Amino acid sequence: MLDRDDEMARVKRPDFELTPQLEEQIGFLLSSMDAYDGDALGEAKRMAVSLRVLLYDRGQSVSLFGQVGLLRCDFFDTAGDLRPGNPLSESRLTYMEQSADWTVFRPRCVREDYRRPGWRRFERWWTVPVIKTSAGEMFSRSDLVLSMADQDGGAHVDPAIEERYYRLTRGNSLGWVHTRPDGTEVRMDGPQAASVRQIAHEVIRTLQRWAVGALPDGRRLPRSERRR
Repeated sequence: MLDRDDEMARVKRPDFELTPQLEEQIGFLLSSMDAYDGDALGEAKRMAVSLRVLLYDRGQSVSLFGQVGLLRCDFFDTAGDLRPGNPLSESRLTYMEQSADWTVFRPRCVREDYRRPGWRRFERWWTVPVIKTSAGEMFSRSDLVLSMADQDGGAHVDPAIEERYYRLTRGNSLGWVHTRPDGTEVRMDGPQAASVRQIAHEVIRTLQRWAVGALPDGRRLPRSERRR
C-alpha cells in the first residue's frame, strides 16, 4: 500500500505533451462555441471551463497558455474601456437584440459589432472591467469565467454563489427591461453567457495571430463565424 507521501508525489509533464493538450482544449472550446451558436446556451459553462484551463494562473493552478508562453502575447480586445462618468450600466462584450416580445444579450462577434477592436497585454485584458452594473459593481473577464466555471455549473455547482454575481445573473443588476407592445415590462436575463461566448471569440482571434497551428484545420473558426 502506498503511503500518503507516495500518493501525493507528482511527475513533471514532458514538454511534448503540451501541444496536444492545447489542441484538445481549443477543440473543446470550438465545439462549445458551435453548440452555443446553435442555441445551446448552456454551453457557455463548458466554454468557461476550457477558458479557465487555458488562462487561469494562481497558486498551484498553472494555465495552459502560460505553460506554452502565450500569456506573453497581446490579446484581442473587443470591449475597450468603460466610459468615464457614464451613469448607466454597461456590458461591453455584448449587444442587445430585440423583438416585439423580448430583448436578449448577444455576443458582439455575431455581427462584428466591435468598439474599435485592439490588442492588450494579457493581465490587463484579463482583469480590466468589461461590465458595470447600475449600482457600480464591476466584472472583468476573469470574474465572469471563474464564477461560471467554479460556482455556477461549469466544473462545480456551489451551494452558495457570490452575491454580486447572483445579482448580475439572476437579479438584473444591469437594470434593463424589455417593454412589450402592450406595455408589459419583462426583466432581461443577465449578460454572462453572451459575454463568455465573446471572450472565447477573442481567445480564438488571439490564437489566429500568435499560434494558428494550435487551431484545428488551420484557421478554423466556429461555423457561425466562417461566413465572414
